Parts: sequence; structure tokens; C-alpha cells
Amino acid sequence: MVKLKIINNMRIGIVGPFNPASIADYLEEVEVPFINGAATAVNTMAYEFLSQGHKLKIFTLTTSNSYEVIKGRNVKVFLIPSGIFPKLIGSRQLTIGQFYQPQRIAEVIKKEICDIDILHAHWTYEYGRAASYFSENILVYDTVRDWCPYQMTVQKSVRNFFDWKLKHINFRKVMAHKDITFIANSNYTFSMIKGSYPEKNVPVIPNPIDKRWILECKKYQTKHRIISIATGLFSPRKNIRRLLDAFAMYRQKYTDATLHLVGNYDEESAVYKTWEQNGLLSGVVMHGVVSHSKLMELLDQMSCLVHPALEETFGNILLEAMSRCIPCVGGNDSGAVPEVLGHGKYGLLCDITNPVSIYEAMLKLDDQELSSLIQAQSTEMLKKTCSSDIVVKKHIELFENNL
Repeated sequence: MVKLKIINNMRIGIVGPFNPASIADYLEEVEVPFINGAATAVNTMAYEFLSQGHKLKIFTLTTSNSYEVIKGRNVKVFLIPSGIFPKLIGSRQLTIGQFYQPQRIAEVIKKEICDIDILHAHWTYEYGRAASYFSENILVYDTVRDWCPYQMTVQKSVRNFFDWKLKHINFRKVMAHKDITFIANSNYTFSMIKGSYPEKNVPVIPNPIDKRWILECKKYQTKHRIISIATGLFSPRKNIRRLLDAFAMYRQKYTDATLHLVGNYDEESAVYKTWEQNGLLSGVVMHGVVSHSKLMELLDQMSCLVHPALEETFGNILLEAMSRCIPCVGGNDSGAVPEVLGHGKYGLLCDITNPVSIYEAMLKLDDQELSSLIQAQSTEMLKKTCSSDIVVKKHIELFENNL
């Protein structure tokens, strides 16, 4: 295939989870549907691509029964029904959709591919597989955000077993493509890819933080308001239970302290009832799922973010907290978390499997001098490395070099 250098602004196809509301400034719709609330990195990149004058076609799954196209200034968003039984397979994590979702996405891409220069997938399952069908005809990139060994190996139910088995099939088929350029979102993800595919040339480009969110450093004030965010608060990988144990100790010292938990939860679940019966929810505020703008408002009211996840391929919430000058605590052996926190320079690291270690790290942030130093260093890092304009520029340079 002859690949011509593109002189004008690029025409980029994005294939991945996406929330159309994140680019409402560019859309013609008065009311934009809110979907895929967890796709912050993709949302941020899309907005920045548009702000720099590039043209986008975005292909994403929706739980809606009907196919929809949202048009805007230099952008079209294709909302593709995720399945025949939306109540069963609305989530990208449910098993049966792994069979036909890639083909369904690919059918839409095929009709739109004629005026796309670059196809950029995010995640390697249904979205990466859909993009892979076009790798012989167009430049295809896939940002790997989902190589998470802990999650891949912990199978606690029959549904999960078959779910991950099918995802592994899609994952391996995507990774086997020689015509796809894979991008790692962290050195941790890079090491996972190179460990299994040493022959691949894999650039590392970090997740972005919207440049509009980055605050200048502010004077630290002790409020004893702790926040933690997880897509699923009951997920073993997110490790919220140990944070609750640590917070119970913290509240013995600071009786006015509050812990704010953001994410999916169910008050009727056995896990929630166990927490309640053990007295672990005293001083805890459950916010449920919130919009991104609401999340940022919450962060502005906090004194500290604790991210107790056992493993992350990045941990975007760390960037979001740092952008609001909120000091962070994360695990010293939690995948990419130590890297994102600069191995202790941009946030505190602790043994996240030990509630006492978490508690002690939280106490250290009462030191205003230490907290102010962390704020200053993390803000400087964001501006130089993770700001959305910097991250998108790195992608454009990569795309241009391969055209």
C-alpha cells in the first residue's frame, strides 16, 4: 500500500469507548447522550484533536437499541448498538458481545473508511479487533490500556471465565497483527507487551489530562476529606476494603474526617452489608457514579486522594487529582501507579495491601510542607508530560512519521 504524506490537518478515526458529552462544544445536538463515563483518556484526546483542527470520526458502542450518528463541527460520532439483547450485553465486559461486537463496529467503519487517514483504537478487545480488520488498507494504531495481569488471571465465576477466555482470543488476534502499531500508555504496559512480543516496536505515550483542568498550586489546607474513585467499588482489584480499614484508624485520630467514595455500588449487595455490619461506613459518603464535571468539583473539596488499586495500567484518576492540586497516595507495587506518581516524587507510595501502611501515608500528608512540595512537583510534571496538548502532539508526530 502506498502511504502519502498528509499536508493538511489529519482525518482520524477513533475506535473505542467514548462519551459524546465530552465534546458537546463541537456538536450540533442540543442534548447529547452521556455514555461510557469511564473513557476519560479517549474523551480528552478527542476534544484536543478537535481543538487543534483535526477531523474526527468516532466509533463507539452504546446500550441503546438504535443506531445513531451525532454530527458536529469537524466530527461525527457513530453510536453502535452493543447487542441484540441490550439489557444483557450493554456492558463491554459481558461475554456474548465478544462474538459479534467487533464485526458490528467494523461494518460501520467500512462505510466511512474512505476519508480517514488514521484509524486509532483504544483497548484491544472489541475495539482493537474491529480496527484490525482494516490494517492492510490504512494505518492502524492501537493504544493498549488493558494489559492487566491481575485482572486477566483472577477468574471467580463461570461467567468471568468465559468472558476473559473470549477476550483473550480477541486480544491475541489483535496483538498478532504485524500491520498495527501498538502504543503503550505507560512503561508498565510497555513491559507487559515486550515480555510477550519482544519484536514489536512500541512507543510509550501517557494518558492525557485536559489542559483546561490544570490548576496552579494552591496553599494546602488540612480538611481531612479523603476521596477514592473506582469504576466498581466492590471489585477485588480496586481494594476498597483495605482503604476502609485504614480510614477507620484515621477517623480515630480525626473524628471529623470523611471518606468520599465515587463509583458503582449496590446497597443490597453482600459486600456492602458486610461493610455496614462491621462499622466500616462511619464517616463514609457514597456518591455513586457521577459526571466528570461533578467529579472534578468533588476533587476541589478534598485534601487527599487514596488510590488503593492492586494494579493499574495507568490510573487516570491520579492525573485528575494532581491537576486539582490534590496530593495522592497509591500502591508501591500496583502496576503503573508508582510510575505515574514519579516513584514518590508526585505522590506518596505505600503497601496498599496493608491498612496500617495506607493509614501512615495519609497521616504524612498532614505535613503541609511535604504536601505543598508534592503539589508543585506534580503540577510541573503534568504541564510538561501529560497535558492534553502535549499528548496529542506526540500522537500527531507519530502518525506523521509513519504516513
